[in-house]
Amino acid sequence: MSKNMIRKQLYILPEQADSLKENSRVYGVSEGQLVRDALENFLYNPSFEQKIDIGLWEEELRFVQTCREKSEDCEMETKVWKRAELYDC
Repeated sequence: MSKNMIRKQLYILPEQADSLKENSRVYGVSEGQLVRDALENFLYNPSFEQKIDIGLWEEELRFVQTCREKSEDCEMETKVWKRAELYDC
């Protein structure tokens, strides 16, 4: 393993884990290498068509802006989120 790699933790679906393990065995490479290869293809392959719904992001931005406007109009208690609470959504 290269010394300049950065450790990341992520969650995947059980069927993805099974497929990752199987492909690792078939191709004779580590599961980490398969994830790095997939990430490389996703990030740097110009022919890869990303399917991101920009409309959802714009809707979220409008929601956040509305919340900010409301908080400026009245005194609202600031919510301090704990990391674990974010996963409950």
